[in-house]
Amino acid sequence: MTCTPDPAALYLARLGTDHSRRTATAALRTVARLLDVDTIDWAAITYAEVATVRAGLGAFSVSWGNTCWTVVRQVLGEARRLGLVDQQLLDDVRALPRLRGTSGRLGRDVADDEVAALLDVCDPGTAVGRRDAALVVQRTKGTSIGGPLPATRRRH
Repeated sequence: MTCTPDPAALYLARLGTDHSRRTATAALRTVARLLDVDTIDWAAITYAEVATVRAGLGAFSVSWGNTCWTVVRQVLGEARRLGLVDQQLLDDVRALPRLRGTSGRLGRDVADDEVAALLDVCDPGTAVGRRDAALVVQRTKGTSIGGPLPATRRRH
């Protein structure tokens, strides 16, 4: 009896956490949508299809596009080890660059009631409480200072 293992399933199985597996599974769904298929036949995939995927990933955020691209490359590596694709295809795919650009602003806007709740727990009667309140205001409402917070030394 011969059995052809699925390289995507093998890749997902070797990931260390459920979160990683969920992320990689979502990335594989994105790639399948770009190829307009329900399931990717890794043994039959061509360089032209992979290059189309790479080009299509430009429509997503740089971060998500690179996550998907990494998953494609890793699964193709598994496919190569299984003898489903040749080394030339893998080398050609690995020569394609990652997406370039900025990921944009990370995080989310904090609602006024959330800021108020944070400020409520800052004790204005202590230096630490006043510092914490100032940091909350600076980081949530912005100030002319801007930029990353400077490193501070902790006094004991």
